[in-house]
Amino acid sequence: MPSADTGPVARKPKKPARKAARPKPRKAARPKTRARRAVARPKPKKAPPAKLPKPVPVTRPPREELEEETVCSIEFLSDNRSFVARLDTQRGGMREHKAPSFTDLLELVAEDLREEFLEA
Repeated sequence: MPSADTGPVARKPKKPARKAARPKPRKAARPKTRARRAVARPKPKKAPPAKLPKPVPVTRPPREELEEETVCSIEFLSDNRSFVARLDTQRGGMREHKAPSFTDLLELVAEDLREEFLEA
């Protein structure tokens, strides 16, 4: 069969020859931003605590039995406006001190007792 000449046959154009593939330059490694998984690592064993020598028992001398006696009796009171201290000693007897603040009252009581017991 004769072929019908339809004219030149359209051919695909040839692709240009590929150049030799060059390796691409690598980028610097970026730090990972994801949280890393916790890896179970064995904990280092602690050294046993150093053994301390047992303390030597101290023998105390027998306690002297002292006779106790009351030297002073102090009573602190407060109303809404001031503070009151009542002192009772064998030598000075019963007395009261009054002050607007508790710290002032303590100073008065301390001074009174200091004077009384320094004279003795």
